[in-house]
Amino acid sequence: MLARFLTLTLLVLIIFTTSSFSQSFYELNDKMVEEYQKQNYQEALQIGLLALEQAKIELGISHPDYLLELQNISDCYEALNNHPKSINIQKEQLKWYFNFGDTTSLEYGMVFNRLGILYYQL
Repeated sequence: MLARFLTLTLLVLIIFTTSSFSQSFYELNDKMVEEYQKQNYQEALQIGLLALEQAKIELGISHPDYLLELQNISDCYEALNNHPKSINIQKEQLKWYFNFGDTTSLEYGMVFNRLGILYYQL
C-alpha cells in the first residue's frame, strides 16, 4: 500500500513539474527577444535555440514562425560576432524557402542580402 502511494505521489510530482516548467514556443520567443533587446546576446541565443526546438514540436518546420526563429538565432550569432554560424543559419533559411516558402518573395531576396553582409564581415 505504501509503495503504491509513493508511486502515485511521484507520478503526480513528475507531471506537475513537467507541465509547470515547459514553455511554449511563443513564450520562449518573447523571452528571447526581451534578452536580445537588453543586449544579453548569449542568453538570448540559448533561449532561441530552445525556442527553435519547441517550434519544431509545436508548429513543425514548415511553419513561418520556425523561419522567424532561425532569423532570431542568426541575429544573435551576428551580435556575438560569430559570423560563420550566422551564415550557416542563413543558409538554413534559404533551404526553408526552397522547401516551404516563396522563392520569388522579397524576404527570400533579403536572406541573400544578409548573407552578402555576413561574408563581407568575415
